[in-house]
Amino acid sequence: MGGFVTYTQGLVSALLDIGRHEYLIYTSHLTQLANAWKVMPLTPPLRLPLVGQVMREQWSLGRQLQRDSPELVHFLCNTAPLRCSTPFVITLHDLLQLDPPPAHSSLAHVMTNTYSAIAISSAVRRARAIIAPSDWVAEEITRRLGVPDSRVHVTRSGLRQVFRPDGNSRSGKYVLALASSDPRKNVEGVLLAFRALSEDVRSQLKVVVVATNERASQLVVNASVRCRVVVEIVQSPTHEELATLYRGAAALVFLSTGEGFGLPVLEAMACGAPVVMSKIRVLQETSGGAALAVDPFDPGAAASAIQSILTSTDVRSDLVQRGLKRSGQFSWSACARATERVYEDAIAW
Repeated sequence: MGGFVTYTQGLVSALLDIGRHEYLIYTSHLTQLANAWKVMPLTPPLRLPLVGQVMREQWSLGRQLQRDSPELVHFLCNTAPLRCSTPFVITLHDLLQLDPPPAHSSLAHVMTNTYSAIAISSAVRRARAIIAPSDWVAEEITRRLGVPDSRVHVTRSGLRQVFRPDGNSRSGKYVLALASSDPRKNVEGVLLAFRALSEDVRSQLKVVVVATNERASQLVVNASVRCRVVVEIVQSPTHEELATLYRGAAALVFLSTGEGFGLPVLEAMACGAPVVMSKIRVLQETSGGAALAVDPFDPGAAASAIQSILTSTDVRSDLVQRGLKRSGQFSWSACARATERVYEDAIAW
């Protein structure tokens, strides 16, 4: 499940649990999200025409907001209508769309980046408040977009209850990696690190890759051919299935080169899996020093980190304990309370 959907479901569920305000949910995924949130009796959502992201956001949603005249609207996923007279708050999960797309990006990825860059630049000028998932993203918003610190607020994501150390775990010895249609997840870096392991370690270890969709699966297949590494792909698992994979993994190897928060790092920690991750600032912030951080472009360094977990009980135990402690510091209820404070300040603005 993508990060936007995870954030939306987690935050909205927690806001509804708190129950301090009345919410109207606008979504093009009414059935899926209503079932997940159980909000139909509480806040009847509005079904928007399925005419593509741009038409839904720029035409259907804009017109509906004019008719409903809510006191405040929160755009949850980086973009907003270019014309919106309703006071609003926006969450910017990252600014990766402002960067040139990675090489070999699909046409759809390039077009999405272009649209997002235009919508983000417009929204930050008009929003009463901007929410960021990490200090790193907040600083980037201020530095790159010229937004005053006073308008940027950090509310960190939480974890679903399913991500916990007790429960079913997959058998066998494997390292776990995650892939999406975004090449920045750097699955190839994980496979090159696996290749750099000693032969006796590789012979006893598998690589399991969770892919978010069919395109992500194809990217993994292509990378496995280039790296000459056999992988097992698990496409679109449920939260319960993903937790099972985390619990059984020898390690999560997360060598992403661009993130806004890095929720998979915390999910794995909460399930008792040690983590090897990229040494990029946002992941270091999220992990709080409870993971092994390496250069994502140095397969040897990543292989050494993986091998230390596999061969040292002390290293593994220390990472597991620190990871459980760190992941326990995040919750959707805390995120929702912080978000409500942003709403109240924006309304009083």
